[in-house]
Amino acid sequence: MEAAITLVQWTVTHRIKPQSLPRMDFSEGIPPGNRTMVVVPTLLENTAELNHLLQELELYYLSNPDPQLTYALLTDFGDAPTEHMPEDEQLLALASAGIENLNKKYVHALPFYLFHRQRQWNPSEGVWMGWERKRGKLADFNHLLLNLGKPPTQPRLEI
Repeated sequence: MEAAITLVQWTVTHRIKPQSLPRMDFSEGIPPGNRTMVVVPTLLENTAELNHLLQELELYYLSNPDPQLTYALLTDFGDAPTEHMPEDEQLLALASAGIENLNKKYVHALPFYLFHRQRQWNPSEGVWMGWERKRGKLADFNHLLLNLGKPPTQPRLEI
């Protein structure tokens, strides 16, 4: 059986020629019709991590300052025993101020955004948390971009 598998694999790799995948040429920059947002789904849990995320977002921009590229944090608060925790408002205010400061620093481009979701009750986990964490943030973001409005059972991202 092993010899048959090896023979089939060798035959396939030598008979079928590789084909190049189609790609887009952005060597001259990104055209307006291909405007793109680079999103970083993350949890807002503490100030140190938030400062690190803001620095990373700025580095992403500095490494590729194309005017058709924008950068965003998609955030949720960490899991909690209640819907609202005492430090939530301060963390969200710091995140918002951090994004605002980056946009003031690069006022000619305004490339930074913050999208945030509130916690909701998850009975299977027994905690308040962001729906589906990373995948949920991306799904909600896509709904927001496509103007589909609020997904049927998930909270809308707040800008």
